[in-house]
Amino acid sequence: MDQILIQKYLPKLDEEMDIVLVFEYLEESIVLMRRILNWDLRYVLHGKLRVNKVEDNRLKFGTNVEKLHKSCCQLDYQLYEFFVQKLKEKLKDQPPDFYDELAYFRRTRMKYEDFCLSSISNDDNNASITFEGSAWNRPFVITWEHCKKLSLLLGFCALVTTYSIRRYINFTVDEEKTIREHILYRKEESWSQIKYNLTGNPVNHIAFIKVPKAASTTVQNIFLRYGDETNLIFALPRGRFGGGDKLTSQFFFPPPKNRRYDISCAHVIYNRADFSRALPTDTKYIGIVREPFSHFRSMIRFVHPKSVLDMPGENPVLEYLSRFDKYRNKTSISDIFCNKMARYFGFTDDLILKMDQPQIRKYLLKLDEEMDIILLFEYLDESIVLMRRILNWDLRHVLYGKLRVNKVEDNRLKFGTDVEKLHKSYSQLDYQLYDFFAQKLKEKIKDQPPDFYDELAYFRKTRMKYDNFCLFSISNDDNNASITFEGSAWNRPFVITWEHCKKLYIHCVTFLDMLIEKQPVGSPE
Repeated sequence: MDQILIQKYLPKLDEEMDIVLVFEYLEESIVLMRRILNWDLRYVLHGKLRVNKVEDNRLKFGTNVEKLHKSCCQLDYQLYEFFVQKLKEKLKDQPPDFYDELAYFRRTRMKYEDFCLSSISNDDNNASITFEGSAWNRPFVITWEHCKKLSLLLGFCALVTTYSIRRYINFTVDEEKTIREHILYRKEESWSQIKYNLTGNPVNHIAFIKVPKAASTTVQNIFLRYGDETNLIFALPRGRFGGGDKLTSQFFFPPPKNRRYDISCAHVIYNRADFSRALPTDTKYIGIVREPFSHFRSMIRFVHPKSVLDMPGENPVLEYLSRFDKYRNKTSISDIFCNKMARYFGFTDDLILKMDQPQIRKYLLKLDEEMDIILLFEYLDESIVLMRRILNWDLRHVLYGKLRVNKVEDNRLKFGTDVEKLHKSYSQLDYQLYDFFAQKLKEKIKDQPPDFYDELAYFRKTRMKYDNFCLFSISNDDNNASITFEGSAWNRPFVITWEHCKKLYIHCVTFLDMLIEKQPVGSPE
C-alpha cells in the first residue's frame, strides 16, 4: 500500500477519465455525463431494474463485517472518496441551469419508465408516447420496441477497478499478503472519530401538509416514528381515511387536557388560523409537492376513479379531460384530480376558478413566509437533509424506507402528450405552486454550506444500508436481527432492530390506530 504511488495514480486516473460516475449521485452523474457527451437527453434516460433477489439468511453484514471490509479494501475506499470529491467539484462548477435539467431529467425518466412498465405489463405493442422538446432534447416518440430494449439493460460496467491499480503499483503476491495481514490485524480506526456537531434542542413541534401521492406517506412515517419514540402528542384523525377537512375536534381527537398537539402529519387542508389554534407558536411548518402531471398520473392509477373509467373509448383519461367542463362538478372534481396540491395548501375554490394572478402571487408569497420548507418529490433526499437541518434532528430520525406499492394496472389508463396538455390547462395553479417552490428549494440548496453534499452522500448510503437490513430481516422473519451504525458529524451511534424495521414499513392507518390506542385523549372543545 505505497501511498506515494497511490497518490500518483489517482491524479493520473483523474486526468485520463472525463468523468467517473458515483452510484450515490447517479442522476447528477448522468446529467453531467450527458453534457460531456453532448447527447440529446433522451439517450441517457434509463429504467430502474426490479431485481428479485433470493436471500440467504446466513449472509449478514453487520458493523464488524463493515470494519473488516474497510481494512481489507482500503484502496477502494480511497478511490471512492477521491472521485466523490471530484464529482462534487464538477457539480459546484455547473452553470445555473444544471438543477433545472436535473429536475427535468428526473420527471422525464419517471414518465418514460411508467409508460414502459405499463405497456410491457399489458403487452400493448401498439403503445407509444410523445415527449415534447426542451432545452436538452428534441421532441421524441417512445414505443413498445424502445421499452423492450430498456428492460434488457443489464446495468453499469465499472470504469475503474482495484485490479488496474494493483497492476500499476505492481505488488508481488507475498508483498500484498504481508500488507493485507498487517492491515487486518492493526488497531482499527473508527468512522466515529468524525466529531458529532449537533448542538441545541431538536424541534418537537411540527405541522406537515400531507399531500397524497407525493411521497407524503414516506415523510409522514418519519414523523410518526420520531413522535412515537419521544412520546409526543399527535393530531390523530377520527375517520378511517387518515385525515379531515380541518384541524379541529370535529375531524381529530382532541389533545389531552391543557395540552396542544405537538405534531400534525395526517391529511388536512392547510388553514393557518386552525393550525395556530391547535399547535404551539414555535411549530415548524413543512409541506411537499410533486411535478403536477406525474402527480395526476399517480392519483388516477391509485384511485381508479369510476368517473374516468366510465368514459367511452380506448382512452378514458383523454376523453374525461376533453369533456371536463361538461362532466366536472366544480368543487368535488377539483378536490380529487385538478389542482389537488393547491387545495391542500389552502387555495380557495374562488381563487382556483377565477385564476386571479395578482391574488395567486400574493398567496404564494404568504405561503413562502409561513412555511419553513416545502419538500420536492423529485429532490426527496436533498429535501429531507434540508429538513433535518431545520429540525436540528439526529440523522437517524429522518432515515426512511421505500414502500413497495403493488399497483394494479389498467391498460385503458393512458397518459400521452394530449392528456398532459389538457391537464396543464385545467391545473394551472398546481403548476404555479410547484414551479414557485421548486425554485425556492433550489435557492435553499445553493445557500447550504460545503458539507451539505457530504451529508447527502452519507444519508443516502446510510438509508440504503438501513433499508436493506430491514427488508432482509423482515423477509426472513428474523426478530433477533440488529445492526449497529457508527456515529458521524450528523448522528450519534445507534442500533436498529427488527422492531424498528416493523415501524419503518407499517401501513400509515395501522400506525395511526396504534397511536390512538396509546395516546390519552382530552375532551372536545
